[in-house]
Amino acid sequence: MSFNGGQTGAKNAVEWLKQDRMTKIADLESQIRGFQMQKVSNEVATNLLHQDLAVRKNHIDVLTRRLEQVCSKVESRYHKEIQGLKDLLLIEQ
Repeated sequence: MSFNGGQTGAKNAVEWLKQDRMTKIADLESQIRGFQMQKVSNEVATNLLHQDLAVRKNHIDVLTRRLEQVCSKVESRYHKEIQGLKDLLLIEQ
């Protein structure tokens, strides 16, 4: 009887270990699915941020060119006014 009881106990222990392992495997698989979904979500967010960055860089380039044009026009106008004043001074002398 004790031998048979020992077998039953061992079978129960093995069955419990199997169930425990199956539960742990299911938990790990669930975690993996969660991580995979998070990875996809992160990749989508990263792609959107890269697109947004590209748009902003483009906008900065446009604004930089406009600023350079304005600076060039102002500088040209300034030089023309200075030259005009110099010419007036020469005429008055």
